[in-house]
Amino acid sequence: MTADSSIDSSINSADVSSSDSADEADPQAERLPQMLRFEIIPSTYALLPLTQFAEVLKIPLGQIVPIPHMPAYVMGAYNWRGTVLWTIDLGYLMGMTPCHQYQGARSTHTTLVIEYQDKSSTTHQLGMVIHDVTNSVEVDPDVITAAELSNLPPTLTQFLSGYWVDNDGDMLAVLNNQAIFKHMPSSTP
Repeated sequence: MTADSSIDSSINSADVSSSDSADEADPQAERLPQMLRFEIIPSTYALLPLTQFAEVLKIPLGQIVPIPHMPAYVMGAYNWRGTVLWTIDLGYLMGMTPCHQYQGARSTHTTLVIEYQDKSSTTHQLGMVIHDVTNSVEVDPDVITAAELSNLPPTLTQFLSGYWVDNDGDMLAVLNNQAIFKHMPSSTP
């Protein structure tokens, strides 16, 4: 089983476990929401709820078609299951190092396909190129902290819902997918 298929299994099992939890006898035994932990750039970790993901892709270099006159963080469009998928460099969008500067000899882009449903119930997808996927973790939403974000640059904080500190004391950014979608160009490729 590859790392991507284990993450996809986690995504699918999170959906199943959340629907099964209502049938459990002890409501206190419900599982906490699952979050995907990933590296935006090397050694910079973030979280997003598994419910916001459609898939984790390994896109071969050269398969993302550049679109002219787009912001620098928009890498281009990718044919995902017959649908045009906007693909962005998440780190570059957030004011970090562009992925082409740290990818080295990699032959693929690790890409998270996230989903967002607008007010008219239309579902939109976006491909976010990241450094790597690490694992999924259970996170109590009550311990996600929005405080202390003021000391971070606005280029970063505009994309955050808060942060969470794991058992090792590492602080992980909790991303706001709606804020990421708001930075996409309004026209489609």
